[in-house]
Amino acid sequence: KPNITLVSPADNHVNLTENQTFVCNATDWQLANATLYVWNSTGFYYNESKNLTGVSNETNFSLMNMSEGAYSWNCLFFDVESNSDFASSNFSLTIGGVEVSLDSPTNGSYVNVNETNFTCSSISDSNYDLNNITFYLWNSTDLIFNDSKNISGIENTTIFNYTFLVEDSYLWECVAVNNNSDSGNGVNYSINYDVTSPIITSVSSSVSTSSATVSWNTEELANSSISVTGGSWSNSSSYVASHSISISGLSSSTTYNYDIISCDQAGNCNNSVGNFVTDEESSGGGSSGGSSSSSSASSEIEEITEREIVSGTIETLDEDSEVDFSVKGENHELKVNEVGLDWVNVTISSDSFDVVLYLNVPEKIDFEEDGIFDLELVLLSVEDDSFDIFMKELDEEVKFVGIEEVIEEENVTQGGEPEPSVSFWDRVVSFFRSFFRWLF
Repeated sequence: KPNITLVSPADNHVNLTENQTFVCNATDWQLANATLYVWNSTGFYYNESKNLTGVSNETNFSLMNMSEGAYSWNCLFFDVESNSDFASSNFSLTIGGVEVSLDSPTNGSYVNVNETNFTCSSISDSNYDLNNITFYLWNSTDLIFNDSKNISGIENTTIFNYTFLVEDSYLWECVAVNNNSDSGNGVNYSINYDVTSPIITSVSSSVSTSSATVSWNTEELANSSISVTGGSWSNSSSYVASHSISISGLSSSTTYNYDIISCDQAGNCNNSVGNFVTDEESSGGGSSGGSSSSSSASSEIEEITEREIVSGTIETLDEDSEVDFSVKGENHELKVNEVGLDWVNVTISSDSFDVVLYLNVPEKIDFEEDGIFDLELVLLSVEDDSFDIFMKELDEEVKFVGIEEVIEEENVTQGGEPEPSVSFWDRVVSFFRSFFRWLF
């Protein structure tokens, strides 16, 4: 089935605009069409279909002059083999009433200053003035603070203040009410209060005659910087737990002092100093030649950002490819071993296990063996020695399917639309793949 994501309007969104653009995203082996369904309390309100092509598509639907009220919506995608699916849950939308936006701090912010201002904007439809707005703040378990202020007019920007006392992750929102008792709230934003500098461990260096690589770990996600005597400086803005920076243009048989610095996302920094000695130059330039040979034989390493792996990414790889990626804060590496006619063999080096991927057959991986799938891999196409692979972070419960469920043929109905049943042999293959995953 296609993998569907509802992009916008955001879930539980309140909007005073009667004209709306609905955006849906889908990935699959080969997409065929998409249909938007919108309904209110009385039944279906609107539907529209569009034909598609390709393995990934973001489809827009424009709906004009929507009446005030509450709506639900979803998108149904079909691929060229008539496999279909909706997004896993419907999104809701309200037209009219009160709209609230959370202006600052931005969602996912990190702060190391305990006194923080929270800014909320609210707007009511032109028939009713605003009456009041309330700020709510939760820690990881409870509501710990709220504050209300009277406001007026149809538009207002309000600032609330809170002083953090405990390092933690927090959620906050604002709820505004107008004179017609209509209310609107901003979607919960997260903020992290952190005043502890990252701890640096496992500092090491590897050297050649003219370069060096310094590596270290931090006990939380942080960026990477290094300064070296003689004016060399390098840095990386990526927030990771494993750090490695290469310095080039060095002199042979020379001692270099260095200072590594890592700062977390709240701006707390820590440093560690050390030194290394570059290798002695070999006679006849043998060392340089060896370095060149090693470089030409090394495989190309690609890096997938956390944002890409969460939303799903399609990578083109070959037998010399290695891919670094991060799933739920843990670093992994995928290395290609062999490419067949309709399959590939890869190694996930973080856990040192091989996976054989067959064309268009999803492979889901539970890294922690905690009953939750963390990663999905799908081999989309193979051509000569290269192939396209779809990679996406998951948070999906592992379910063991019994053989009696495989043999039983049934049609699943979703949203009032019957879906085509999976073939018998696809079910058998799925059963035995689940069985051997459970067994081993």
